[in-house]
Amino acid sequence: MNSLVELIRRYQKTESLKERLSIATEIIQEVSPAMEAFILKARLPEPAEDVLQHTLVGITQGLIAFQGATDRQFWKYCYTIARCRIADVLRKEDRDKTDTFAPDELERLIDATANSPDQDQMNSDDVKFAIDILRNAQGVCLKYLQLRFVEGWDYESIAAALDLPSEDAARMRINRCLKDARSLLAKHF
Repeated sequence: MNSLVELIRRYQKTESLKERLSIATEIIQEVSPAMEAFILKARLPEPAEDVLQHTLVGITQGLIAFQGATDRQFWKYCYTIARCRIADVLRKEDRDKTDTFAPDELERLIDATANSPDQDQMNSDDVKFAIDILRNAQGVCLKYLQLRFVEGWDYESIAAALDLPSEDAARMRINRCLKDARSLLAKHF
C-alpha cells in the first residue's frame, strides 16, 4: 500500500483524467471511514452523509494544491476540512434559530397583555413607541439589537451566528445600530 502523500504526488503529476480519478478514489476510500466517524461524533442536525460528502469533495478539490510532505500533514488537512464543514452546519443552524419577531407580532402580543390588571400603561405606550421606531429601523439592526438586548446574547455568540469576523465587529455594528436608534428617537423628541 502506498502512503497517502505518495498517492497525492502521483495525482498531482499525472495528466490523465482517468488516472487522476482512480487515484482520487483510492485516497477517498482511505480517508472516508475516519472522516465519517469524526462527523458522526459531532451529532449534527443535518444528515452526516451530506456533511461527509461535502467534506470528501473539499478534500478531493484540494488534492492538486496540497503541499504537505507527510501523511500526518494530510490527515491534519482532512480533519481541518471536516471541522470547517461541521462549523458551516452549526452556523447555519444558529442563523435559523435567530428569527426575529416582526413588529406587528410584537404589537399583537402587547395588545393581548394590555388587559392584564398589573399592566403598566406607560410601559405599554413606551413599548408601542419602540415598535414604531423599530419599524423604521433597518432589518439587520433589528436583529442585532434583539439578539443583544432582548435575548441577552454576548458579542462572541452574535458574531458566530451572523458570520461576522470577530466579536469586535459585532460590538461595532451594534453600537452603530444604537446610534441610529438614538437618532430616530431624537427625531421624535
